[in-house]
Amino acid sequence: MNSEWLWYVSRASGIVTLLLFTVVLLLGIAGVGTKRARMSATVTVTHRGLALASLVFLACHVLTAVLDTYVDVGWLVPFVPFASGYERFGVALGTVALDIGLTIIVTSLLRHRIPEHAWRLVHWSAYGMALFAVTHSLIMSRSDQPVITTASITCAVVLAVTGLLRIWHIRTTSRTRRIELIQEWT
Repeated sequence: MNSEWLWYVSRASGIVTLLLFTVVLLLGIAGVGTKRARMSATVTVTHRGLALASLVFLACHVLTAVLDTYVDVGWLVPFVPFASGYERFGVALGTVALDIGLTIIVTSLLRHRIPEHAWRLVHWSAYGMALFAVTHSLIMSRSDQPVITTASITCAVVLAVTGLLRIWHIRTTSRTRRIELIQEWT
């Protein structure tokens, strides 16, 4: 099937997926530091709902990329890095992001059956997934597509700033805990 609309749908669904995953990651970070139960529950439900909704756009992105025959992207390419003959590196980054995302989804569905620390470790890989997805988007966007490039750069900046704030928060919180423990024992 070779149709121009498949190309447009693939691009559009890819950028919507990136935007949604950016919001999902932000909500995941926001939910960690929330102390009020109602706020935390609202953030968690929104986080999960948008994550599921973004899967629809991701599936559309992958499906239209595979179905469009202008570039030969076989059914193995979305799951096996460097299997593509087209833009091998850029597509491989998207494949790695997809693989990480699938791992996060599977472990989230099995969360009640796996140790908490294993689930958290896999969820930390969402930062890597975001890095791969943004880089994939930047490499695959063309210079004549300023909307996609601008959206990709915006997501990259938002995710970088948020990630740095999260790391700073972790360091500040652990430093505060250490000081409190020291003061308890003196």
